[in-house]
Amino acid sequence: MTVESREQRAALVVEDDEDFIEILRRLIEAEGLGIDFARDGQTALDLLSRNDYALMTIDLQIPGPDGLAIIEQIRLASPEKLARVVVFTGFQSIAHSFEPEVTAISKPNLLTLRSEIRRILGEA
Repeated sequence: MTVESREQRAALVVEDDEDFIEILRRLIEAEGLGIDFARDGQTALDLLSRNDYALMTIDLQIPGPDGLAIIEQIRLASPEKLARVVVFTGFQSIAHSFEPEVTAISKPNLLTLRSEIRRILGEA
């Protein structure tokens, strides 16, 4: 999805599972944010280069550059933005191995997801 830069607060959802995209869309729209979607890593990197997001949700297992590569690009370009990142993984053991700024949640922990979205947006 190609999207021009936004003036409003927006979220970037990097996810290739259509069912989970719909869940994320509902949760994020309920918080009053616009949403850009990227179903692969290259689209996510392109959107990140043009937009400043209040929230970024990133699935680790996506086509193209994976979620880890996207997080590394964010860290290199703007490490202060890592606090706006929520990472999703199906692997509980991986969820605890990120930099302290990054929030990692095992799928599909929706109660934790909602509270982390609100926490991040409250700090933005």
